[in-house]
Order: sequence, then structure tokens, then C-alpha cells
Amino acid sequence: VHGISNALALVCGMGVMYVLHEQGYDFKTSGPTVEVYLMILSWSTITGLGMATYASGLSQAMQARLRGELQQRSQAEKDALAAREAKDWFIAYLSHEMRSPLSVISGGVDLLHHAEDADAQRRHLKALKSATAGMVSLMDDVLDISALERGRVSLDVVAMDLASLLRTLEAEFTSRAKAKDLYMTVEGVDSEVIVSGDPLRVRQVLSNLVDNAIKYTSSGGISMAIEDRGTTIQIVVADTGSGIAETDQESVFEPYARADVKGTRGTGLGLAIASTLVERMGSKLFLESVVNEGSTFSFALPKE
Repeated sequence: VHGISNALALVCGMGVMYVLHEQGYDFKTSGPTVEVYLMILSWSTITGLGMATYASGLSQAMQARLRGELQQRSQAEKDALAAREAKDWFIAYLSHEMRSPLSVISGGVDLLHHAEDADAQRRHLKALKSATAGMVSLMDDVLDISALERGRVSLDVVAMDLASLLRTLEAEFTSRAKAKDLYMTVEGVDSEVIVSGDPLRVRQVLSNLVDNAIKYTSSGGISMAIEDRGTTIQIVVADTGSGIAETDQESVFEPYARADVKGTRGTGLGLAIASTLVERMGSKLFLESVVNEGSTFSFALPKE
């Protein structure tokens, strides 16, 4: 900066002398007076310092911008690495999860072939059915997230009865809840509640939320509720389960991400699929959770 200042001061001083010469001042006969020297020195110094300061400020701004761009690039690289690691984990997990039910199916077929007792046959068939359902569910999640990421999921938005859907889900999931000694309640479904949405996708979202609630809850229970919010209807699924740490609450909606909950397994795709489907219907999936107290998921649909 000092070097720039001196150079600019010299240039400015020469400029002042040139202006004086143009105004008729004769340096050869008159010689520069003290006043002229002071004027040249003051003007050149002030102007030079001002321009140097501007150049310095400009340089600092460029450095700050460069630092910001480098930080953004570094963060983008970290995010990309985390995404690759998550996908690598998912591929390994998927391979393991497919191998397990295939082994059950293969072994079950052999056992069923040699079973003579009818009760034994039923047990083997039940195990085969469960393993097959698990594989189908896993493949559905993979296909859904792939289609959503490519923007190839179309919605069929129509008028639908939300109360009827919640009553149906209650009937489907109550036996699973009771098997873990959990209660299941539904509120706000005494009469029709007509909203605008895709019935298949809304059911998929709610099924995923209830399924997770049962999976991550060991005591207490699960509740579903419909709340009138004027122009919209809010759907709430709450549980008294393990809860999700605040640091994990944003990442659970990302593909292949899972909250760190002890003793549970999952692909990490369910909430990502649910969140994306809700967004495609013009809403947002919200989460409120406290570790060891439970989680509450909610989203709204417009009234029809």
C-alpha cells in the first residue's frame, strides 16, 4: 500500500505541475514558491493516499470474496463426500437386507417341502410371506426414491376423505401396535373431512409415519389426529418413542440418512420419500421431537 501511495503521489504531483504550467505559471523564470511546493505536496499526498486506500479496500473485498468462494467450495466437497458415503452405506445395507429374506425364502421352501404337520406348514408359509413382504417393501422404497430424484412421479390430486383414510390405517396398524403393548388412537374422524390430495400418496406418507412410530416406540403409543386450520386440514402423527436428537432432525429427511436410534434398522429412505411426496402436493412435512419423549410429524392439505 505504501509503494502504491508513493507512486500515485508522484503521478499526482506531476499532474499538479502540469496544470500550473497550463495556467501560465513559468517554473523556469519564477521558480516554484513555498506555497506551490506545499500545494503540490498536499494535493499529491492526499490524492495518492486516497487512491491507495481505495485500492487497498478493493483488494480486501476481493480477498474476502475469494475466501467465501473457497469456503463454499470446501463445504460442497464435504457434502458430496458425505452423500457418497451415505450411498455406499446404503448399497452395503441393501445387499445385506436382500440376502437375509432370500435365505429365509430358500430355507423356508425346503422346510415346507419336508413338513408333514399342517401347523408347521403354516409357520413356514408365514415366514415366507413376511420375508417376501420385506423384500417388496425394500424394492418399493428404492424405486420410489429413484423416481422422485428423477422427477418421474406423477400425482393424481382429487377430492378425498381424510377421515376415512385414517380410520382404515387405524384398523391396519392396531394389531402391530398391540403386539408391542402400544395404544393407538385417532381423533377428528367422526365425520367426513374432504381435502385435495393424491389418495395413494397420502396413504403412503401416513403409512410410513405410523410404521416408523411403531418401530421406534417401546412404551406408550401412537396417535393420529386431524385438525381444522381454516383453509387447510393438518394431519398429525405423534408417538411416545425414542425421539430424534435436534442435530439429526434435518438430516432424517435426506435420502439414505437415519437417526441414530439404538436397536433399530431401516433403509433411511422412508422419511425422504414422505417429505418429497408432501412437497409435491404443495405442503411441507414438519417434525418436532425430544429425545426419550417422542416425535410429532405433521403436514397440511387444502380443503376441497
